[in-house]
Amino acid sequence: MADAEALPLADGSFTHILSVFGVVGAPRPERAVAEMFRGCRPDGVVGLTALPTGSYMAELAHAIRGALSDENVFADPERAWGSEEVVCSRLEPHASTVDVHRATLDWDPAVRSAAGRADCAGSYFAARVPEETLARIVDARMAVESRFAARSGRLLVEYMVVTARPRPVHRGG
Repeated sequence: MADAEALPLADGSFTHILSVFGVVGAPRPERAVAEMFRGCRPDGVVGLTALPTGSYMAELAHAIRGALSDENVFADPERAWGSEEVVCSRLEPHASTVDVHRATLDWDPAVRSAAGRADCAGSYFAARVPEETLARIVDARMAVESRFAARSGRLLVEYMVVTARPRPVHRGG
């Protein structure tokens, strides 16, 4: 684990720099993106995942924040990463190409329910909010799940996979 805005690696030290829902939480997105590209070799690939605006997880996060009396318990970590235009505008200054691919995960909510006390999201909220707020969070989650549930009862969870190739480095000479 490392600070996304100050990665502990030498310039151009990796062929692939990947962030799975990590860089989207950095307080200064432009700085975090610059760090990813700094650590990537010129012939490498930078990749990240984000939750598209309007997707199940983005809507769930919005609904949970609405159910809380103190929004700081669950601050918005996305910083507009759910917009393809924003993602591209953040990566393009460093990239020769940026590709955004949307994918959908067919998720069985029973798997999370079976986790019980081992459910990290449930444990997080149980430790931070009063019981009556937990009930509002559950109601908010159920309302969002009903909008995204397939006929099978499984959830369709959309996400974005973004890949970019660094701009060639031009050296004077």
